[in-house]
Amino acid sequence: MKNIFKYLTIIICIILITGCGNNKKEQKEELPTDLVKNMDLDDKDATAVCSAEFDYADTQGYATGSKFLIYADEDGIVNKIVSREIVVSNDEEILNLFEDSLNRNYDSFSQYGGYTFKVEIEDNKLTSDVTIEYTETDLKAMAADNESLEIYLNDDNQLTLDSVKAMYISSGATCE
Repeated sequence: MKNIFKYLTIIICIILITGCGNNKKEQKEELPTDLVKNMDLDDKDATAVCSAEFDYADTQGYATGSKFLIYADEDGIVNKIVSREIVVSNDEEILNLFEDSLNRNYDSFSQYGGYTFKVEIEDNKLTSDVTIEYTETDLKAMAADNESLEIYLNDDNQLTLDSVKAMYISSGATCE
């Protein structure tokens, strides 16, 4: 009887171990890793396009993809940025945390003008679309409240194409 109990215990442990490993693998496989490639965002008139993807599926249960379209005038002054960010996860709580955080962040920047945004969750995917019209944004006031922005502004309190690309590259994006 003791031998049967030992074998039964070993079999249950093996089932639990292999079952848990398969669940993690399935979760990883279900999260897409080519989010930027599949983004439907028209970039034909953009001066520059920056994008980034991060896969945290194994460690934190989500993956992200971002695409930033930068529009600048002939002097390299940025007048608009259009972005789409996607977060995919099988965990609804993770998506809700991102949604709350993004909405709070965008709401706080809306006070400076020029921001329009939409954040929505559907089918294990959060999509955030943002347009910032810098011709309508008080960048001087924004920089006064957010000192880290000052390093990206020129002497006329304008964002330059080079500084915006540097900002995105410093956060892990690639720019074309």
